[in-house]
Amino acid sequence: MLVATGDAVCAVSLPSEAGARALEYLKLHGVPLGPVLATPGRYVLLVAPYSLAELGELLADRSWVPGSLRYHGPDGYLVLPPSRTGSGGVRWVRAPIEDRPWLPQVGGLLGVLIAASTTAPDGSRLAF
Repeated sequence: MLVATGDAVCAVSLPSEAGARALEYLKLHGVPLGPVLATPGRYVLLVAPYSLAELGELLADRSWVPGSLRYHGPDGYLVLPPSRTGSGGVRWVRAPIEDRPWLPQVGGLLGVLIAASTTAPDGSRLAF
């Protein structure tokens, strides 16, 4: 199953270990999250729609952003669970809540995602 990114949903993804660390931190500090999915090597956090210009402004304020963070914005797509890809399955880490369709703003998560990517082994590099 696929979902187009841009109008209704966008996402940001990071390596699995960094994603698990980020989710632990966000949960510990009571930061509300939307749905999160996992592929064999990455965690994908679904967020409210953003434009590339908005994302650029958010990232311009950062002194450094790890290359391992990926942004899934306008004109993209995501593979949703339950799906199989060439590298394995896609599963929900935090499934959507049907009666409360809420997505966080990407700006409120960036600091934690950048920190988690920077401190995880190989988290700051983009793996292919």
